[in-house]
Amino acid sequence: SELKAMGKAGLSDLVGLLTRCEEMVAWPWQLYLVLELLLGKKPGIGGERPIGLMPMLYRIWSAARRHIIAGWSKQAAGHWDTAVAGSSALRVAMHRLMRAEAAVAMGFSAGGVFYDAANFYDNIGLDILVVKALELFYPVLPLAMAVQMYL
Repeated sequence: SELKAMGKAGLSDLVGLLTRCEEMVAWPWQLYLVLELLLGKKPGIGGERPIGLMPMLYRIWSAARRHIIAGWSKQAAGHWDTAVAGSSALRVAMHRLMRAEAAVAMGFSAGGVFYDAANFYDNIGLDILVVKALELFYPVLPLAMAVQMYL
């Protein structure tokens, strides 16, 4: 990989740059230029969906700080929360289906209400996101660094 090819001196410079970014709580302005691709949707659906290609420097920093977020996620997840590490939409759906089938087999009724969150992330205001994240004690530095990439 490119990181291995940098050698110790290059990696040291990279760590220094990332450390300086954290100290300033800011990215170099060049990182704010995110390339957006329009990927075609499946046949029959039509249209495109935008995908932002985050700069490699931000992706390396995110990977290096993943443990902070993983720790917060594990601590913050409630017993009802299925959006956790190791879970999948299929697993959650199968669990719900199994519970519904068991209820019907025991003579109970079963039903469900589902919300289509297709455009959910497009409708989250960063101002509200930051306030809610802080209320839930989300780590401040990763929050500040990440939010900048979506301004």
